[in-house]
Amino acid sequence: MARQILLDAIKACEGRTALDLGAGGGIDSLFMAESGFNVTAVDISSEHCNRIKAYNHPNIEVVCCDIRNYEFEGRFDLINCSFVLHYLKDDARGFLANIRENTAKSGLNIVKVLLGHGYYGHQTGFLLPGEIQQVYANWEILHYSEAFKPLRYKSSMTTGKQLAAFMLAKKS
Repeated sequence: MARQILLDAIKACEGRTALDLGAGGGIDSLFMAESGFNVTAVDISSEHCNRIKAYNHPNIEVVCCDIRNYEFEGRFDLINCSFVLHYLKDDARGFLANIRENTAKSGLNIVKVLLGHGYYGHQTGFLLPGEIQQVYANWEILHYSEAFKPLRYKSSMTTGKQLAAFMLAKKS
C-alpha cells in the first residue's frame, strides 16, 4: 500500500520538485529521483544522510537536520512525509501546517503516520484516527486509509501492531 501511494503520486504530480522529510535510508528519495524529480532528502541521522549521499545521484540533495529545523526554500510539487510525524508528537499538527504551506499549487502531499491507537496505546500527542483528514479538509484527498502496521523493536525484540494512516492529498 505505501509503495502504491508513492507510485500514484509520481504519476499524478505536475511538477518535478520533491521533498522527502524523514528520508531514512533514502529509498523513496532514490525512487523519486529515478522517476525524474529533483529531490531534497531531509533526515536527522548522519548515518542515514551518508547512506543517501552514497547513492551519488545528481538529482538528490541531502540535508542532515531535524525536520522541525528544516528551512523551506520555495514550494515543492511533492512532499513525502513517511512515518516520522509520530516522533514529533504534539508538534506534528503544527508541522503539517508548515508542510501544507510549502506545497506548490496543485502539489501533492504523502503522509504516512502511526496513530495513537494500538501498541503505543492512546499516547498524548499522537494524531488520532481520522484526524489527518480533518487537517487536510480543504485539499482533495486522493487516497486515505487506516490499517494496523506490524512493529518490531530490535532493542527489546518485542512486537506489536500500531494503527497507521496512509494519505495522498492534492492542494487546491
